[in-house]
Amino acid sequence: MAEPAALLLAWLSPGYPVGAYTYSHGLEHAVAAGDVTGPAALSAWIADCLEHGAGRTDAILLAGAMRAPEDEALAERARALAASRERLLESEAQGAAFATVTAAARGPALAPAPYPVAFGRAAAAHGIAPALAASLYLQAFAANLVSA
Repeated sequence: MAEPAALLLAWLSPGYPVGAYTYSHGLEHAVAAGDVTGPAALSAWIADCLEHGAGRTDAILLAGAMRAPEDEALAERARALAASRERLLESEAQGAAFATVTAAARGPALAPAPYPVAFGRAAAAHGIAPALAASLYLQAFAANLVSA
């Protein structure tokens, strides 16, 4: 079995085919509208996403999936918490891709679920510490926004 940090870094790599690069959480619009104009504004935007937006919600869902991987209601809660149709599509598409690719790479067989739930279930199956999984997940989330 791979070391937990190495496994997480592989799963969260931009090269892991879940399609994270296609989502900016509104950042592209904010730049075009002149709301994000430089490093300080970008930092504030990302901090808000992590502390109050999708990053925070994803971390909570990920931790819940790690505590109770078999809880099917958690996937439904994740769907209900999607703030928009686009956010739901993002979470569902990334979760399905993650489940498919991870299972094909000799990971645990995962039912399609919203991305943070699928990710949390896989991390739990590998005995990865929740704090490590959540912190690296959020770091990858932030890095994706910087890339956008």
